Formats: sequence, C-alpha cells, structure tokens
Amino acid sequence: GHGWSALWTTYYQSGFWGEGLGTAAQGTQHLQVARPRTWQEGGLGRLLVELGVPGFLGVIFLLGMLIKAVFHLVAKLEQSEPHFYMFAGLASIMLANAASFIVSHQVFGDPFIICLFALLIGMLLSGERYSPAPDLNNQME
Repeated sequence: GHGWSALWTTYYQSGFWGEGLGTAAQGTQHLQVARPRTWQEGGLGRLLVELGVPGFLGVIFLLGMLIKAVFHLVAKLEQSEPHFYMFAGLASIMLANAASFIVSHQVFGDPFIICLFALLIGMLLSGERYSPAPDLNNQME
C-alpha cells in the first residue's frame, strides 16, 4: 500500500527507532556495506524508516506549523492586492509537491530539487515582509 497504510508495514519492518538516515535513499543498494533492505516508495514511509517514530512525529509537527504559517499568510493577504496571486501560486506549488512526496519520494533525492523547493518555501514564508514597489507613475502628478 501507499500513504498512511504503508506506515504500519514500515513500522513492523524497522521498529520504533527506525534504521537511520540514508538507509532508504535511492541507490544505497549498490553500496557494498551491511544495511537493512528497505522497500519504501512513498515519502512518509521513508521518513518513518529513516527517523523512526519520534523523528516522524517531529517532522509531522514541523509540517503542521509550516502549513499553519502558510494559511495565515494567504488568509492575511487581500485578494485585491496584486501580489496575492503570487503567494497563492507559491502555496499551491508547495501543496502539490507535498502530495508528490507522499506518493513517491524519489525526485526529492536530487539536491537541485531540494534547493529549488527550499527557495520556493523561503519566498513564500517571506510574504509577511513583502511590500510591492511604489507606483512611480502616480507619484509624479
């Protein structure tokens, strides 16, 4: 199964404390080291196998705080403001990538993708301090 149903099998496979960072990373099967065999396709299962239950709950807590901050930002902006659509678009990109991570974590193993996603999240969270440039056409009158 995928999503939440795969977490139970991952828990039975890896235990409460998990297997450690990097054990579910793509390509580690080619290393000539003793490591546990993992099968996780989804991102939630990968988090659970690498971080265990305590780390998984910590990540869920941090994601909840991130989602709360994003909803607070988007709700604070009025739809009449021209930059509302930019921040709403960034929020939708973040939500779509979160759904993609739940289904398959493999693309998030690429450092470029992680840096790009972190940049987008940083741009979104900086929306509290964003102020558009003044309209110089109206000031000259």
